[in-house]
Amino acid sequence: MNPYDFVPVNWDRSPIRKPASPHDRFSGVSGKIEGVITAETPVFIFNSPKRMSGAEPFITNQQGQHIIPGSSLKGLFRSLVETVGNGCFLFYDGVYEDEDGNKNIDYTNELPKDFGKCETINLCIACRMFGAMHSSDMLSLGHVSFNDAVEVNICEHEAIYTIALMGPKPRHDAFYLDPEQWIAGRKFYFHQPTGIKRSHTKTKTRYNEHITPINTGSQFAFSLQFTNLETLELKTLLYALDLEQDMRHKIGYGKPAGLGSVHFDIKRLTLIDYANRYVTNQGVTEYKGEALADYLSGQTRIFTDNTTSPTLKALRRIWRWDPSDTTAYHYPDRDWFDKNPDTSISETQ
Repeated sequence: MNPYDFVPVNWDRSPIRKPASPHDRFSGVSGKIEGVITAETPVFIFNSPKRMSGAEPFITNQQGQHIIPGSSLKGLFRSLVETVGNGCFLFYDGVYEDEDGNKNIDYTNELPKDFGKCETINLCIACRMFGAMHSSDMLSLGHVSFNDAVEVNICEHEAIYTIALMGPKPRHDAFYLDPEQWIAGRKFYFHQPTGIKRSHTKTKTRYNEHITPINTGSQFAFSLQFTNLETLELKTLLYALDLEQDMRHKIGYGKPAGLGSVHFDIKRLTLIDYANRYVTNQGVTEYKGEALADYLSGQTRIFTDNTTSPTLKALRRIWRWDPSDTTAYHYPDRDWFDKNPDTSISETQ
């Protein structure tokens, strides 16, 4: 079974664009979210720069602590907000390389124009929340910022050689385009809870890596701040973080090989009404435990109760977490693609 699938987009429902909340005065909702990230499978994030020899280590900070960088967390949740909040395709350029490295596959016109990246002060929900560089002279600052998630419990894993992790195969347009000949959607990888795939030979090639991941059970403390979010923006952020009981996130390198499945557990949510706080020294509400669970359930219900959205249905299916799932995932080889030029990705599931 192919290790990824596409979450479809409702092309008839264009992103809602409007100016972001201001930064120079208080409006909307502000606050802080704290919690714990637990590795459900081995996870790996590269340090920088890469080593010239030996296994690549998991990224650490200057104190030698393993971290999940705030930039990695921001990228994960921006992508999720774009998906569940119907945002623009900020980073899509539509140009791909073929197997020989030639950039000769162009899907630029297969993305509806209304879904192109935000170019003016009118922004989609993801650009309003996370910011965007629209041109050389226009920068929109975001309202959500992530700190580095720092280790609280690290379980060691041996160094491994990964399987070959190939690039996209957009020449197989039956995978990458929908029946209307628009792009198929946003790519997400299935979880592989019963074991990661590794190379049978201890050899580094141009398509794999020699890495030292952290193991299942490792934990990181995470936190983020948000300012001046509108009600729907906060609900979307909370759903992106909390998802649903039988879903998990994917982050880092090696997702097709089964790495990167993690569980975000929100432990504390602090809401701050800054205008009230500075006038009365009040305006801070903190949620923990059962009160937090009730608040999250109420705020995310517009997503969790939605059983008709093709986007949410696909995301639930792809990111479903079942520890006993033994589905065998692998990329089709070139011979398969050559023999099945018209086979859609849904027919491989």
